[in-house]
Amino acid sequence: KEIGTFTRAWKPNEKEFLQNLVNEQYQMFVNDVAKARKLDAKDYKDFAEGKVFSAQNALKLKLIDKISTIKQAQDRLMELSKVKKAYWL
Repeated sequence: KEIGTFTRAWKPNEKEFLQNLVNEQYQMFVNDVAKARKLDAKDYKDFAEGKVFSAQNALKLKLIDKISTIKQAQDRLMELSKVKKAYWL
């Protein structure tokens, strides 16, 4: 119950458990992105290290399909979701 608590030092087995959990989730993320974007998971350093990408660089890396304006993206979302009237914040 207390694993990962900030009220005491972590026991070695707790730290190992949490690190394994993080590693597993990270690997799932890498594999999911690679599969969805048709990338090689071995190239994960190109796309899965928490970097911020410009639109042009994301396009070059195949992380996005195209560069659009906010209006174009909103129109596409409405089309895909079949929403007649959207309220954008």
